[in-house]
Parts: sequence; C-alpha cells; structure tokens
Amino acid sequence: MTPATALQTIRAAGVSVLLDGADLIVKATTRPSAEIVALIRESKPALVELLRQDVIDAFEERAAIAEFDGGLTRAEAEALARLEIDPEGEVMRQRYAAALAAIENDPFALL
Repeated sequence: MTPATALQTIRAAGVSVLLDGADLIVKATTRPSAEIVALIRESKPALVELLRQDVIDAFEERAAIAEFDGGLTRAEAEALARLEIDPEGEVMRQRYAAALAAIENDPFALL
C-alpha cells in the first residue's frame, strides 16, 4: 500500500493524522480499530515523509502566489507563507529551544 493510500484509508476511518516534527499526532472521536492502529504503526515513516512533503509543497505554493500575484519580494512571500503554514510559530520555537540547548552544552556551538 502506498503512503497516500494508507493516509486515505486512515482518514476514511475517521482518524486525523498530523505531523509534529518527526512524530505523528493521531486524533479520533472514537478509538480506531486495531487494523487502523497497525496501519499507522507500519506506515509511520512513510506517513511522516508524505506529510512533511505536503507541508513543503503548501509552503512553496503559498510563497509563489504571494510573490507573483501579490507583488511581494521572495523574502516577504516566504515570511507570509511561514506564518500561514505555522501560525503559532511552533517551528521557530522548536529551533529556538534547540539553539538554547546547544548553547548550554557548548557556548560556541552556533558560531
């Protein structure tokens, strides 16, 4: 089964799968069947990659629209797309936390 087919099957079962870094967040209104849980477990690496690619594609599309149709510079368009893709700024918080952790371990890590 392809990752896209697996994701369709999972969603058809009423289960939402979201990407959180390298992890998946699984949400459902009722407990998923054992088959769906097994499918998620078996397909996790491929699902993570598929969802990551979806985010990249959405970012590129939004940035291109803002740049070419909106008349923004590429930097402005990417900043706007980043806000649309990650409105809570979670990616930046994660990068900031990782940078702080690196500095705590090695003050010269970011130089």
